Amino acid sequence: MIQNYGQGPAFDLTWEVTPSLGELGPHDVALTSLELMNGFEHLAPKQRLETFFGAANELIASKCPPIVVTVRYRNSQGSARMERYTLNPRQFAGILECGESAEDTIANSLKKIATEFSRVTSNGRVRVSGLPDEKQWLRNLRAARQELDAEIAAAKGGTDVEPPSGGDTVATVDAPPVTTDAESSPPASDADAA
Repeated sequence: MIQNYGQGPAFDLTWEVTPSLGELGPHDVALTSLELMNGFEHLAPKQRLETFFGAANELIASKCPPIVVTVRYRNSQGSARMERYTLNPRQFAGILECGESAEDTIANSLKKIATEFSRVTSNGRVRVSGLPDEKQWLRNLRAARQELDAEIAAAKGGTDVEPPSGGDTVATVDAPPVTTDAESSPPASDADAA
């Protein structure tokens, strides 16, 4: 795995491998087939490249020597940098497991999901929290609308709409009644309709 752990990008990355890739051939080190070994132009912050280095059991059995990888690159200011890493497969000889297995990772993730899900359930049933059926602003809006409708009806001389009962007055409107063309023309008689 190659990862840029820095805060800025890395440019013009090159790798020097010791022993040479040719010397590592008999040990089935997978680095020899990587085009990446010819260099890499840009690695963004936190960007990671993963590749297959080799099977641990085979590298240990073939007595693969330690591999030193020297990485050279430029940072965003153009300064040349160098890091050196040692990969020694033989240090893992005799170890049965190193790190967490994929099965353990999956099991732990499922356990976290089950724990989080149990927080919203009760005896296997999902708890639903209800909100009040109306918000206060909606009740105020409806009361203002009823009051306005009552004022309009009263201005027309009718009492079709009841003013809201109980509660505070939210809004009042002082405006002359609005008439439409139909209201300003004389009503048709029953004879005209027939």
